[in-house]
Parts: sequence; structure tokens; C-alpha cells
Amino acid sequence: MDLKKLTPGEMTIGVSGVLLLIFSFFNWYDVSIKSVLQEGRGDEATLMIVTHLATEAQQRAARHGVEQLGNVRSVASVVRVESPDK
Repeated sequence: MDLKKLTPGEMTIGVSGVLLLIFSFFNWYDVSIKSVLQEGRGDEATLMIVTHLATEAQQRAARHGVEQLGNVRSVASVVRVESPDK
């Protein structure tokens, strides 16, 4: 997904479409989402996304894409935990 081809208007979308774009980045880089927890609503929403096992490069690429979205204030932290439950 080439963010350089998107206009600023396309990168800043309504809150209802933010999840779709976030999930699209994970899908684009073949990172499977295991679960999502959302606290808060609208502009104050915080997400915790747990993924299935993926390479460090895949995770990093998906994170970079999410960070470029106009409606995402920040990616506060990423914690890599590998579990036997795949």
C-alpha cells in the first residue's frame, strides 16, 4: 500500500472507517488479527490489537502503515509476546 499516492483527505477519514484501514494494513502485510479490545469511543478510543504469530518485519510494516493514518494519534507501544497458542 503506497501512502505517498494518497491525498491528505484520503489519509484522514471518519472514525468509523479508521478500524477498516487499520485492519487493511495488517491484512496487506499478512498479519492475522487474533483479537481487538477497544476502550473509549470516537476520538478518545484506544485499541489493543493482539495478532497471531508474524515476523518482526511484517509487524513493523503494519505498524508503520497504521502510524501514517491521519486519525491515529500514536502507536503508544508494541510488545512482542510469543505464545504456544497459535
